[in-house]
Amino acid sequence: MKYYQETTVWSTDYVVPNHTYYMTDDRSKAVGYIPAGTKRLVKFSTPMRIDGRGRQFTVLSEKGEADEVYFPKVEVASGAGAVEVEGSGGKKYYLTKSGGRWRCTCPGYTFRHTCKHTTTMQN
Repeated sequence: MKYYQETTVWSTDYVVPNHTYYMTDDRSKAVGYIPAGTKRLVKFSTPMRIDGRGRQFTVLSEKGEADEVYFPKVEVASGAGAVEVEGSGGKKYYLTKSGGRWRCTCPGYTFRHTCKHTTTMQN
């Protein structure tokens, strides 16, 4: 997680404030922002996808909280009842069924609570 100051120069007839966003390292999701002119972090109730097309950002902090603070890793044991699957990069992930729903240890499931592995198991 890092703080990113938006530096976009907007081509509008009105003033568009550039806020500071608290986002994942790849800038794909924001968990909060600091409104322009303040120092208070406003946290979102759920992470928001950020569309960076046409927007510019400058890194303010190289190190924030670990991504796991906002995107908890799913801990699934490789023991009884777990199904081992291989990811596209060859890494092993584990699926378990809880309450009629499949859970996976892959990064996709960690961020979206769904992934190709769980979708395959649902079908």
